[in-house]
Amino acid sequence: SSSTSSSTSSSTSTSSSTSSSTSSSTSTSTSQIFFDLNIINPSFEFDSLAGSPSDFSAYVFSGWNFQGMGLAGTFRPKMGEFSSFNPLPAPADGNQVLFIKPDVTVFQSIGGSEIQAGGDYSFSASIGWRSVKATVFPDQVIVSILVEGTQETVSRGIYTASSLGLTQGSFVSVSLSYAALPEHIGQRLIIAFSAVGIPNAQAAIDNIQAIAGIPEPKSTFEPTQTTEPMFTTNVLSTTDATTTSTTVDTRPLVPNGSFEDDDVAPNAFINQAMGWIVYGNGGVFEPTAVQYSSGNVGMMMPMLPPPADGQQVLFLRDQSYAWWKSMDGRAFYSVGTSVTAEFVVGWRFDFENIPNLWAGFVNSQTMERIHGIYLTSTRFVKGQFVSFSVSFNIDSNPNLISFINTPVSFGFWANGVGQVNIDAVSVTIDAPFETTTSSSSSSTSSSTSSSTTSSTSSSTSTTSTTTTTTTTAVDTTTTTTTTSTTTTTTT
Repeated sequence: SSSTSSSTSSSTSTSSSTSSSTSSSTSTSTSQIFFDLNIINPSFEFDSLAGSPSDFSAYVFSGWNFQGMGLAGTFRPKMGEFSSFNPLPAPADGNQVLFIKPDVTVFQSIGGSEIQAGGDYSFSASIGWRSVKATVFPDQVIVSILVEGTQETVSRGIYTASSLGLTQGSFVSVSLSYAALPEHIGQRLIIAFSAVGIPNAQAAIDNIQAIAGIPEPKSTFEPTQTTEPMFTTNVLSTTDATTTSTTVDTRPLVPNGSFEDDDVAPNAFINQAMGWIVYGNGGVFEPTAVQYSSGNVGMMMPMLPPPADGQQVLFLRDQSYAWWKSMDGRAFYSVGTSVTAEFVVGWRFDFENIPNLWAGFVNSQTMERIHGIYLTSTRFVKGQFVSFSVSFNIDSNPNLISFINTPVSFGFWANGVGQVNIDAVSVTIDAPFETTTSSSSSSTSSSTSSSTTSSTSSSTSTTSTTTTTTTTAVDTTTTTTTTSTTTTTTT
């Protein structure tokens, strides 16, 4: 959570002896704010092939699309195919890559890449050449940046093994850049990979990154002043002040976070979960002691072992999804909103394998991923439940600001052999709400004087104060108005 305070005041003064001051603000760009763009599955680790009988999966690369008749997919190199193994040699990342052959294009529309005026965008990727099998490198590997709306190519790199200085068993990093043009403002960017060569030529692509730099506004002030002296004085002055601060409203969410609303018999399951949207082979399951205890095999457990809660869990198998239906209609309201999700993951004792799991927040309208974590089997313990959490804050990063006022959902996606169990899901959004205090005061005075042999004086003074307080479910506004009038006449 965060706290924000702003203050605005205005003053107007008019008199026969007049002094006025005017300030103007001009926005200039002296530096840039840099942030990472949201590339999904940038190192091709989402579709894990660990333990799979095959080291590649054709046309499987979560978050990416393809076009053409050539072959491409996720590839998990074995020992000897590159200079190092588990992990792959730098500048590659992790254990898996995209393999691509000629006559196919693999591409992704980059989340949060809407082009902004004055923006600079840079992209990088690692290109590799296998040293065992598929040892023919393409004549050309092409990396392209396109504008989504018009499909116009705005940056392109064409690479050969020679131009890269690439040798077998290694990777080399390449980079591209694009400076925003006025006709592209507001459109997303696409990154695409393709190859040219004989049909059995192959390249490896990995560790794809994108960074945006947008101008950081800076205010400068140019004061002007004029003075025109007069003889008599008649002054009316008004001052208004508004102060805005923030408070935090903490709201727990997720009904049926422990999956007890569906009544399931011991060691039975159903392919649904009340309050959740389930795709594929997933649903609610009630484990017995055979799944999470070495004793009392086949016996119903009164409660699951902590940190699980209750008797039932959500189960997911390979390529299954479960998303919370509506997140109680909640959205990310403003900069400063922080979000935390907590959940536990169980690995059944009677299953040899457990899938990898992505857990995180998505746009509930488009299902675009906003933020999450990717968990592999090394994070889980067989026969037990393990606690995890994922959190982030909507700060000044434009990539996240684009999700303000967006309906949000939280959920899970499993990929790999086996079954994963999920329980005790909770989400808390700490959203700042404005508390505004406004005050205004005005005073009027007039004075006229001359020298005579007799004098009379009179004085009138009036002061009034009005205070109004309005409270709603999400914000509080307090307005205080004070008016003071004083008139003095001397003869």
